[in-house]
Amino acid sequence: MSFPDALSGPATAEPVSLTQVQALRRVALAVARPGGIGLFADLARELGASLQASLVFISVFADDSRAVMRTLAACLDGRMLRNFDYRIEGTPCAAVIGGSCQFVRSGLLPRLAPDSMSARKGMDSLAAYPLADSAGEALGLVVAMDRRPVAGGDADHAEAMLKIVAGRIAAEIERERTDEALRAVALAVSDSRSGTVFDELVRLLASILHVEMAFIARYEAAQPQWLRILAMYHDGQILQDISYRIAGTPCETVLGQRFRAYPANLQALFPDDRDVREQCTASYAGHPLAALDGTPLGIISVASRRPIPAAQVDRVEAMLKIFAVRAAAEVERLRASEALRRSEASYRAIFEASEDAIFIHDWDSGAVLDVNGKACETSGYGYDELLRSTIADSGSGVCTYTAQEALRHMQMAKLGRCPPFEWQRRNKDGSLHWDEVRLKPAMIDGRPHIVAFSREITAQKRALEELRLREEQYRAIFESSQDGLFMWDEDLRIVDVNPAGLALYGYRREDVVGRSYPRSMPQAYVQERLQMVRRALAGQGTHLETTVLRPDGSSFDADLRVMPFLQRGQARALAVVRDISERRRREREAQRSEARLRATVEAAFDAVVGMDDAGLIVEFNAAAERVFGHRREDVLGRALAQLLLPERRQEAYQREMERLRANASGPAAGRLVETTMLRVDGAEIPVEMAMSIAAVPEGNIVVVHLRDITERRRADQALRDSEEQYRAIFNA
Repeated sequence: MSFPDALSGPATAEPVSLTQVQALRRVALAVARPGGIGLFADLARELGASLQASLVFISVFADDSRAVMRTLAACLDGRMLRNFDYRIEGTPCAAVIGGSCQFVRSGLLPRLAPDSMSARKGMDSLAAYPLADSAGEALGLVVAMDRRPVAGGDADHAEAMLKIVAGRIAAEIERERTDEALRAVALAVSDSRSGTVFDELVRLLASILHVEMAFIARYEAAQPQWLRILAMYHDGQILQDISYRIAGTPCETVLGQRFRAYPANLQALFPDDRDVREQCTASYAGHPLAALDGTPLGIISVASRRPIPAAQVDRVEAMLKIFAVRAAAEVERLRASEALRRSEASYRAIFEASEDAIFIHDWDSGAVLDVNGKACETSGYGYDELLRSTIADSGSGVCTYTAQEALRHMQMAKLGRCPPFEWQRRNKDGSLHWDEVRLKPAMIDGRPHIVAFSREITAQKRALEELRLREEQYRAIFESSQDGLFMWDEDLRIVDVNPAGLALYGYRREDVVGRSYPRSMPQAYVQERLQMVRRALAGQGTHLETTVLRPDGSSFDADLRVMPFLQRGQARALAVVRDISERRRREREAQRSEARLRATVEAAFDAVVGMDDAGLIVEFNAAAERVFGHRREDVLGRALAQLLLPERRQEAYQREMERLRANASGPAAGRLVETTMLRVDGAEIPVEMAMSIAAVPEGNIVVVHLRDITERRRADQALRDSEEQYRAIFNA
């Protein structure tokens, strides 16, 4: 009790009076009421009647500052008042918060602020009791005041009555706050588009359980020893995207297992957990997150600098279990979304990289829904223009290349019976072009679509048409071609061959015309080549680089094309054979040249250092190892500037690099400059440096040629010293 100077009354307990029994009965009936609207008002009213108090109010903290109280119910002279706010500092109630029951028999009025309602109503006696939740956290207080001594001056009776009512009020407040928090959880996660679902979950979890830390961490099988925090509530702040090792932490005992709680002595239980020590964490509880198939997804956990009361462990587990269900669903949704984005990115990359023009058509209407860059390039139309185009726009309108014919092809594609066909289109500039088109049904986003693959064959068509119409030109071209040309008929026999083809194989014309492959050739080889001819006769071309056999058993490298050909209305297969042995020889020579260049770089007297666009070392020859004292394997992948340059020269180096990248052939390229660089022992040495950019298959690299000019500097200095001595003698 406080205010001992104002406390009076008998020192020993008196017998309970009938009035007190009746008062206790009224209060007991009031606190037994189910929760809901009006409970706080009924409790305030019954408490006022039981304690014979004119003013009774129940108040809680209005905000996190805990400087202002807000009433939940207030009863004055039997009438319910509107709820109001008041500052707690400087009032007799201030000593009640987080303390114990306070009783002032009389003499309260002089202590009240003159403008307060209590003072205006002449309240001179007070009985107040603190409100606290099940974890001992202060919630507010319940106060009874009167102009005469509250409860007739019986402090024990007043305390008993207040204690009964305060327990019911605290339980109801805690229940309402839990319900409110759970409703907020449902609202917070109902719209995942906000991107703050995990933030809201940890914030609400920390609020409900009154802990300083709550977090959701994600597990990735690719990094089994790490967890990545998606959201963490930490002392009022939200932190994100933090990775940590789980070995030796309480999280290790939760991931992929079950709920774990460590109500106290956390630092002693996990002495190797640095975060537990630094945060002075006393307690921890965590629940695993799992996918529908049981695969570990992560954990949801709370931690506090205070122990978790034993009576609260079950409640903590229940809350974590509720939140874990939602968090696991969100993590799975996040994983699915990331997988979808990766899939879409891969699809888009393939889609845009295709050398064929690709059109995605609506299954029902045939409308164009998407096109790749090749479609825009070949047609001359922009992306939006193609999306606005119709089937009627796809053909030239000449002969059978009309909207009706396009619809027929699409209907056949829906049935899976649409072979590749040729199509004539009209470009934006009005020119006519030929395409080879393939229509395929495909499921995209769970819905059927028609995918059109279109490859321009205008040049091939023009060539074939000219050959058919102008036989003499065909013969001239055929005979003068540097590539070997073989014409096959439907009986798989050669009907024509040009001189280059005869020369490639060592044939005579009478040896091949009207015949197929010689029987002396391997059967597997012959069947493979005849299959290419069959495909060409069926309208499907083949192009590959391969090894070709001659009748005498020798071979050569060839670029082989077997394509459909129309000769005087007859289907033919034209095999075009180009000897690429020389090209292959040059390629092999280039590889050997590269090896020689590598050997030259290694044998060079000057230090040679290669860097990629990021300034990371990709080449470090033996001379560089001698000059700077670093081993090649120790410097690869490290930044040259941080490794070899004094700090004062790094800014000038970066400027020089920027000029060189901006203009590889400009004045910065190959310019010889003198500077100083660092050896492995930290010593600075003078060097001559020249930089240039070289193109390699992986991209551009910066090549730095360096020469140690220490000895030359010494010689120059010795020469200057000699000249100065000579001049001194001369002047003397």
